[in-house]
Amino acid sequence: MRPVDVVLRLCPRAKASYIAAFEAADPDFSRYAINTKKRVAGFLSQMMAETGGFALEYESGDYTAKRIIEIFGSGHSAKVTSAEALDLAHNGPKLFERVYGLGNPSMARRLGNTQPGDGYRYRGTGPMQMTGRDNFKHIGNKIGADLENRPQDALLPQYLLLPAFIEWDENQLNGYADAGDVLAISRAINLGDPASTRTPNGMPDRQDYYRRCLNTIDTIELIPQTLPPLRPVLPLLKRGSKGDEVRRLQNWLGFSPPQIDGDFGPITETAVKAFQTKHNLVDSGIVDQGTWKALSGYPQ
Repeated sequence: MRPVDVVLRLCPRAKASYIAAFEAADPDFSRYAINTKKRVAGFLSQMMAETGGFALEYESGDYTAKRIIEIFGSGHSAKVTSAEALDLAHNGPKLFERVYGLGNPSMARRLGNTQPGDGYRYRGTGPMQMTGRDNFKHIGNKIGADLENRPQDALLPQYLLLPAFIEWDENQLNGYADAGDVLAISRAINLGDPASTRTPNGMPDRQDYYRRCLNTIDTIELIPQTLPPLRPVLPLLKRGSKGDEVRRLQNWLGFSPPQIDGDFGPITETAVKAFQTKHNLVDSGIVDQGTWKALSGYPQ
């Protein structure tokens, strides 16, 4: 089982950008030695928790006043009051400037957010919700991209997952994953310190995703190629086929949840026929190597 198969199975709402990035990420999993059941489960579960199952690219600022108090109120550096929370509710730019930007001087210094608007500009982005000007600059230097001046580039497919791999590696989280220490991993990702004594935000979700990943993964298979599709021969699919390859097909056809169900039924067959007709293929409704090639845009 490849990491992308785990994502397809557990995250039906995952954005196509994440799926495409995971399709090409096997070499990075190998490079950073995230290659065992516990390591992959630890790595993926943190990203799933940070992004709502890969449904979010940016940190949501659409919070209720109650949720703002839970995340940024008493006991947190921003110390947002109840009165402030009512004013900040459902207003992402204003909220992030207050909690990450110049409205929270100690956090702004920690994150390197020195200019007005930096709190929102460098809000949580990507699978590990990279936050703060200094982090964008640091990661950008590591991957050869000017993320400080072009923070939106962190979502480009060639960069999307790299900050997560680097953060995992710099915090030496493989060792914690081997020990099954989800709390330390969560503290490193959410609080910036695996030795922190605080409870990370969303800890129940992190534990639940970890458990679900462990229950889903049997063995880890990593394919040492860099362009999707990563398998040299993708399977023949037709009416009645089921499983992760069908989920991959449905995603590439542009399906949205709950249609991405891994079940090749009449709706999927109709979509395949329409795709084949559009691309001057025989409209058999059967996904052969020619159809896979047209879907992926890469040679087999």
